[in-house]
Amino acid sequence: MPKIKINDADIYYEEHGQGPEAILFIHGFLMNCHTYDQQVMALKDRFRCICYDQRGHGLSEVTEEGYDIYALVEDAAALIEQLECAPCHVVGISMGGYTAMRLAKRYPQLVRSLILICTSAAAEAKADARKFKFLGFVHNRISQSFAVSQVEPILFGQKWLTDTANEELHNYWHQQFLANDKHSFAQTLNGILTRDDFVHELAGMDLPTLIISGEVDAASDPAQSGRMHAELPHSQLLKIPEVGHTPPVEAPETVNSAMLDFLVSLPTPAAKATV
Repeated sequence: MPKIKINDADIYYEEHGQGPEAILFIHGFLMNCHTYDQQVMALKDRFRCICYDQRGHGLSEVTEEGYDIYALVEDAAALIEQLECAPCHVVGISMGGYTAMRLAKRYPQLVRSLILICTSAAAEAKADARKFKFLGFVHNRISQSFAVSQVEPILFGQKWLTDTANEELHNYWHQQFLANDKHSFAQTLNGILTRDDFVHELAGMDLPTLIISGEVDAASDPAQSGRMHAELPHSQLLKIPEVGHTPPVEAPETVNSAMLDFLVSLPTPAAKATV
């Protein structure tokens, strides 16, 4: 199980494939690098696929601090540099999308394109922040299992949750949610809820971007995807019906096809350099 020291944290990562271009996959809150298993499987024959567990998640180290969004940006930037995969395509879902956007703005030389999934450039709405703060209190002080039961319908669409074909995978994620460290849960949630509003930065980002939205997303208002699409000058928007907050898990074939079409449509780095 490879780990790398990033900003005083032992970060778990996986590499699959050896293509000439790299893709960095950044997962969301409470999840881990296996969010993207199906995408890695579909893309590894053509791309160097790198996925990692953000600090305090999965097999990465639980640290005392370093959980605000810009600290996570620094983790991602350091990982790209240490693995020598710049400029790379960056995929981010939910919290991973918050990180990906800010990474591209702060370190444009590291990012070749963005794929943003069920995320938002806006700051957290006050009503939503209150709801998630209460859920965090329940998770850490009252009942972790009850909190997880409330989180799952937020992270996954009802159609996916009630399909018996997904029972094994659903159980895997249920156990992962229960295994999350309470300290990192609280610190990461605070970083999410206190993030800055990034909408005003989008118009100046000259970067090919694919935006993917689940039409029944209960965690991130799908309208925010349309707002990002309107602001980002070189973006495409895909809306997936009956899918919730985690399209890479809920609708992997649709996501795989969209990602591949987007990535192969981009000019090769050599061709781009001669323009």
